[in-house]
Amino acid sequence: MQSARLDGRPLERAWITHEEIVSGGTFTLVMWSEPNKAWGSGPALAPPAGTRPVRPRPPHHGVAHHGGR
Repeated sequence: MQSARLDGRPLERAWITHEEIVSGGTFTLVMWSEPNKAWGSGPALAPPAGTRPVRPRPPHHGVAHHGGR
């Protein structure tokens, strides 16, 4: 990860809000062979207090898809 832009503006923090997602726009991530270790790493760039991490649900095993068994 090198940098990020939200609607063409630099995004220094390594997170976005739900409101930013649902309002639409352009979210651009710039990747590189070497990470930019300074990007999104400052204490002021941490998610707001009280934010809970999102944990995806585990996949359901044994459930048939597309009509298969």
